[in-house]
Amino acid sequence: MIDEPIQFGGAPHRLRGWLIFVLEEATRQGLAPVSQEKLHLLFFYAAVLAPVHGVEEPVPKILKFRDRPFYPEAQEELLRLAASGFASSEARRSIRDDGWESRFAITAAGVEVSSILKRSRWGRRTSGFVQDLVASFAELDPDHADQIIDQDATFRDGRMAVGDIRDLREENLAAATARHVADFEVDGVRPGARESIALYFDYLQARRAA
Repeated sequence: MIDEPIQFGGAPHRLRGWLIFVLEEATRQGLAPVSQEKLHLLFFYAAVLAPVHGVEEPVPKILKFRDRPFYPEAQEELLRLAASGFASSEARRSIRDDGWESRFAITAAGVEVSSILKRSRWGRRTSGFVQDLVASFAELDPDHADQIIDQDATFRDGRMAVGDIRDLREENLAAATARHVADFEVDGVRPGARESIALYFDYLQARRAA
C-alpha cells in the first residue's frame, strides 16, 4: 500500500508567482544570488506574516528540515523555474551538497513574468507584500539575519522537532506576535503593515541578542 503524498497546499502557479516575486525583490535588495536555505526562510516569513498584510499565505503547511523550515512543493516549483530559464541556479559545490547550499537569482525572463503577474489584483497585492517583507529582512544584520528564525514563536525552544509538520491555519503564533509588538500608537498613528513586519524582525533580532 502506497501512502498518499502530504499536500502542503498552494496552487503550483501561485507558488511560482510567489517565488518569482521573492527572487526579484531579493535581487533588488542585494541579497541574490540567494541560497536555497534563505529562500525557504523567506518563504516561511511570507507564510506566517501574510495575514498581517491581509494576503493569503503561499503555503499553509510547513515542514521542519534540519533545523529550518522547508516547503517541498515550493522546492519543486523553484527547480522548475530554474529549468525553464526564469531563475538561474549555481551548481552544487560538492558531492556532499544535497542542494541546501544552492543559490538562485531571477533572470530577465523571470522579471518579464513578474511584470505580467503584477497586472493582476493578486499580483499587485502579493508583490507589494513581498517587497515589504524582503526589504525589512534586508535591513537586518547580515551576519545574523538567518538565525533570527531560532527566536520565532513557531521554532524556538524546540517547539518543532525535525520532521514535524505544522499547519499555520490552525495556529500562527508569528502573526499574533507581530500584531502584538506593533500594538501601539505614536502621536495617534499606529504602525502600518510594512512597519509591523519590520518591528517583528527587530523583535526577533533583539531576542537573539538578549
